[in-house]
Amino acid sequence: MKPPIEPQISIVNMHGKDVVVVKVNESDVKPHKVVLNPDDKKPEYKTYIRVGEQSISASREMTRVLATQNKDAGPLRMSVGEKEKALFIFLENNGKATVQDFAHLTNISRRRAERLLVRLVKAGVIQIHIDSESDYFTLVGK
Repeated sequence: MKPPIEPQISIVNMHGKDVVVVKVNESDVKPHKVVLNPDDKKPEYKTYIRVGEQSISASREMTRVLATQNKDAGPLRMSVGEKEKALFIFLENNGKATVQDFAHLTNISRRRAERLLVRLVKAGVIQIHIDSESDYFTLVGK
């Protein structure tokens, strides 16, 4: 795990059987990543998020959104330009947008669209939603 977590582990007896209870407090340093191949020279990391009773693989966008929640993430500086205005109109008309929708709408790279969307989430203007197929974004309060 990177960064490491410090779970609190206890054993509770319930109906004559021992039950292991593991509690992990919310971390100030996000996201935590599982090291999938620690013995490789270039290990692969994977971030998971909890959705209901399931742990699902986090998208790159969600991983970046989690990183913006760190205390040391720094202040947000941004201006609203034509691309952001086009996104707001699109969201008003369609309700939701994916990274690909935004990239296509504004004729920018997927990577740049992703960065702009994450900044708008950090600014509290839009919110990210996790879907089984792909993440999508909506205006806050809609």
